[in-house]
Amino acid sequence: MAKSDNIKDFSRYVVKDLHHGSIIPGKRDEMWRDIFLDRGAKITGGLFGNSLTVLNPGVEVEQSVYVRNPIKINLKARDKEEMVIFGSNVVSPDSMIMEGGGARARFSSDVYVNKANLENTIIYGNLYCSSAIIKNSIVLGGVYCKNRLAVENSILYTFDTGQFEPGENISLLSPFGFSRSSFDLEHPVRALTFFNLREGSNELSYPVTLDEDDVFELSVSSDDNQSGEKRYLISIIERALNTTEIIESFRKNKEIIEFFAMGSHLDQEYKKQFREFQKEDIEARLWQIIDQHIETPKEENGKNIKEVIERLFEY
Repeated sequence: MAKSDNIKDFSRYVVKDLHHGSIIPGKRDEMWRDIFLDRGAKITGGLFGNSLTVLNPGVEVEQSVYVRNPIKINLKARDKEEMVIFGSNVVSPDSMIMEGGGARARFSSDVYVNKANLENTIIYGNLYCSSAIIKNSIVLGGVYCKNRLAVENSILYTFDTGQFEPGENISLLSPFGFSRSSFDLEHPVRALTFFNLREGSNELSYPVTLDEDDVFELSVSSDDNQSGEKRYLISIIERALNTTEIIESFRKNKEIIEFFAMGSHLDQEYKKQFREFQKEDIEARLWQIIDQHIETPKEENGKNIKEVIERLFEY
C-alpha cells in the first residue's frame, strides 16, 4: 500500500497526502469505488470513480475529474487560506454540492454537472448544468443552464438559462445575458470592466448599473419555430448605443478571461507565473466585491452617457 493511500479497497479510496499519478479503476469492480479526499491530499494526475467527497479543504487535484454520482465538497475550514483546487475539467452526470464555510474552491477549467449548488467558488471556465444555485461565487466563463439559475452575491461573465432568478449584488463581465423566461430585477445588476489587467493594474470599473428597463423581450425564429421563440435579454445595449468605448472595454474583458481559461494548459515554465498573476491581479479584487457585498447606488443609473464614459476612463 502506497504511503498516500490511507484506505484502498474495492468500495472506497481515501487519500490524505501526496498521491503520484491518477486514481483510476484497475478492475471492473473499482469503477464503482467512492473516492474521499481529506486535508493534505494532492493528486498529481486525475481521478475516475463512482462519487467524490472532499472531506476537508486543503486538497488539490491537478488533472481531470470524472465521477458517475455526486461531488460533495466541504469548505468549512479552520484556516481560511485553505482551498480546494481542481486543475482541469470536472464532470459528473449527477450533482455538485458545496458546504459553505471559511474556505474556497477553485476550478481552473470547465465544470459539467447536472445540478450545481455553488458557494465560495471561483470557476475559470464555463459551467454547464441543468440547474444551479450560485452564491458568493465567481464564474469567469458563461453559465449555461437548461432550467433554473438562481444567483446571489456573485460575479458571472454571462449566462444563458431557462429561468433566471437574480438576487442581490450580481455583476456581469459581459454586456448581456439571456433567459428563456421573463424575470424581475428587484436589485440592479452591475456591469464590470477591467483596467489594463495584463499590465498589472487590478482596478475594476462599474460603468453601468442595469435595472428592469434594461431587460428586453426578443423573438428568435428558427427553422422549427418560424413564429419566434421568446428570449429575455439583459443588456447595456440601450445605454451604450454608438458608444464604442464601452463595447471595447467588454471586448478586452473577453480577451483577458480567455487568457485565464488557458491557465491549466500553459507550458510548465509559465504555470507558476500564471498562478501568481491569477491570485494577485484577478481573484483578490473580485473576491473583495463578493466579501464586502458592494452595492452600487441606484442613482448612478441617472448619469448621462458622457459621465459614464468619463468614469470608465478616469484611471
